[in-house]
Amino acid sequence: IGLHFSREAGARRFFSMPVSNYRFFIPAGDSNREIDVVRRVPFDLVAYTLYPHMHMLAKDMTVWMEKPSGERVDLIRVSPWDSNWQRGYRLDRPLFIPEGSIVYVKAHYDNSSENPANPHRDKPIDVVFGQSSTDEMCVCTFGVTLAPPGDRELDEAEVYAALMTPET
Repeated sequence: IGLHFSREAGARRFFSMPVSNYRFFIPAGDSNREIDVVRRVPFDLVAYTLYPHMHMLAKDMTVWMEKPSGERVDLIRVSPWDSNWQRGYRLDRPLFIPEGSIVYVKAHYDNSSENPANPHRDKPIDVVFGQSSTDEMCVCTFGVTLAPPGDRELDEAEVYAALMTPET
């Protein structure tokens, strides 16, 4: 491997923008719980990667955006979900996401005893958001930069805070 380091800073800072739902409840026995996330984009952005993330009860995830013009852009659908094969996806080409666009995530979960991946298959339990693999998540993280001329006097901390703070 040959690593080359630049003597100059990169032209654009790379940020993560999670589109996440941290407040959900999947009742024991529910075989098709739907979890939704909606997030308004605070700046003009360019997306390079998507990283859908869920755990053992997950069935599928679909992510799309609606531009301020009303145009719908389908981004990714992972179905069926396999928690043993989670990965990031690099877009074929950078995707411009205009400020005010709305990103949607829709995911389905199977918390029944019929789900062979359910860690509590013998006796399903209620599940909420959490870090453990026996908890669940509903997250799609975007790898983004500010779109040119996105360096419009925005402080890096301001951008980070706006992208990392989930809407409630």
